Amino acid sequence: MKGECLSPRELIFDLDGTLWSPLELSLKAWTDACSCFGVSTKNITKEKLEQCFGKSPDDIMQLLVGFEPKALQQAVCDKAFSLENQLIPKRYGTLYPSVEQTLKTLARQYSLFIVSNCQGGYIEAFLNTYGLNGYFSDVLCSGDTLLPKNENIALLCKKHALKRPLYIGDTETDKRAAALAHVPFLYAAYGFGDVLDAEYVITDFSELLLVCRAL
Repeated sequence: MKGECLSPRELIFDLDGTLWSPLELSLKAWTDACSCFGVSTKNITKEKLEQCFGKSPDDIMQLLVGFEPKALQQAVCDKAFSLENQLIPKRYGTLYPSVEQTLKTLARQYSLFIVSNCQGGYIEAFLNTYGLNGYFSDVLCSGDTLLPKNENIALLCKKHALKRPLYIGDTETDKRAAALAHVPFLYAAYGFGDVLDAEYVITDFSELLLVCRAL
């Protein structure tokens, strides 16, 4: 860690790659969605999916099914997103170690939020499945607002009059979004992305307790 003392009062979390890994979930959902429409699954690999987390639906479609006409890309994407929401309660994803206990402790001192680029219903399904609803004051996603992540972060800060927020994410996209929203960023280095020159870094979710107290 380096830089000025932040003394954060509110913590805003990314979801995929920060609180959990949905890799197996997304692999099954996209494979099944492609099969429904007779689309090749040549790009539906763990390596490709890791590149998708945190990106917009348009970017995801281009990476996974960009070789198909736009209308078919959209149909496959809509189906995959719907399947993801249905599969979350079956626990295809993997909650990162210490997440529940760490959130429980953090919630005693900080207001907690989630801002994600995911589809509508995804965050809610995640929170319900893992019993984490009670720790978060509010959530926003691009699927509901149709806004990019930086605007959702700014919207959340305005909505709740946040004083000293900190955004926690795992990709360069998260870092840029936080910067555009004028919110400090903390890099979850155990996730899917590689973030260069992050000012604040954790390598395990449980480290967040000590890092936030030290900021």
